Amino acid sequence: MKVLQLVYKIPWPLYDGGAYSLHFSMKAINTFATKHHVLAMAPSRQYGNPELLPEWMNEQLTFESVPVDNSIHFQGAFLNLLSTNDYFTIRFFHPEYLQRLAELLTNQDWDIIVLEHALFGHYLAEIRKIAPRTPVVLRTQNIEYQLWQSVAAKEKNPFKRLYLNFQSQRLKKFELDLFSKSDGLFVLSNQDKKQIEAFGIKTPSWIIPPCTDLFQTENYSSVNRPDAVVYHLGSMDWMPNQQGVKWFLQEVWPLIIQREPNALLALGGFKMPKELLLLNSDNVRVEDSPPDAMQWAEDKGILIVPVISGGGVRIKIMEAMALGKAIVSTSHGAYGLGLEHQKHLLIADTPLAFAQAVVFLIQQQKERQMLARNAFEFAKEHFHYRKTGEKIFRALRDIKHKN
Repeated sequence: MKVLQLVYKIPWPLYDGGAYSLHFSMKAINTFATKHHVLAMAPSRQYGNPELLPEWMNEQLTFESVPVDNSIHFQGAFLNLLSTNDYFTIRFFHPEYLQRLAELLTNQDWDIIVLEHALFGHYLAEIRKIAPRTPVVLRTQNIEYQLWQSVAAKEKNPFKRLYLNFQSQRLKKFELDLFSKSDGLFVLSNQDKKQIEAFGIKTPSWIIPPCTDLFQTENYSSVNRPDAVVYHLGSMDWMPNQQGVKWFLQEVWPLIIQREPNALLALGGFKMPKELLLLNSDNVRVEDSPPDAMQWAEDKGILIVPVISGGGVRIKIMEAMALGKAIVSTSHGAYGLGLEHQKHLLIADTPLAFAQAVVFLIQQQKERQMLARNAFEFAKEHFHYRKTGEKIFRALRDIKHKN
């Protein structure tokens, strides 16, 4: 099967959930594609290195990137109000990228085109003009407009909240139209599938969960069990991460310190805000853009996912499960993975409950290891990239035969 995959940023190093998701989507497709071409955008505001190609890439896979400037500017955001497009997606529609895409569509035949994320939705109409018979699959990482509605609801600046709500309404119209015009949809969870169907969208959809290859061993008993260090790892230029970490530091962490004065919190992430870097102390360690995120997290045992806004599946949870970590998350953060409270992780939605869950895992080593073991086994069963590759192949084969 000849697959053209369009991705909205260079997915390495694995510095955030989006890069992680793209990387392993590529790896899953590469398990079956006879010809696999990835055309990546290299946005000016994203951190990616086109030279850090992963070792698993083979002769079937061709990777190339197109640099573009899609920086967020006040003037651009304001002038966008005079147009009919939402500001979220239109920033990713660039003539440089479109030109290279047109060349690939004109000069080569493809069985399937995989469009990664609604951010690339504006290219669908252009693909239809050049290659009208080639089916296009949209892989969603969440229902994007709902994510931004949630972010807006937590925004304290009234003018910014108004702007985000306005853009979210535009995005909703665009996104639902994109769902309808695609030949197939890949969604990360059953919840997303049901919501899309509830809008009356008739496009065939498949649940394709996130995946990984980070399993340290086939036998969990030999996985290192790290210390009870509480940690958060995520891209800190992403507003839901900023809101969640600030909530944890202001409302949860003081409650933990009251019970466990020697507790240690490690914060790592891309583009760490200066105010967080200033928090370095005996109890809090902050690192901006760890060069190797997996190595950074190796000796840390309790992942916190204090997500209070946004939507979609949290890749960081799936990643931590594969690495044998214990996890405390809000319901928002654990959305869509099919995990059970007190079996695979602890779920808490108030500051007191979240603090109590973290303290429990710090103090109770056996229970911490039990949750980590259960999470590891669940991830191995459901999130291995080869199993995801099999699901993607069957879905793409069905879509191709129907078109």
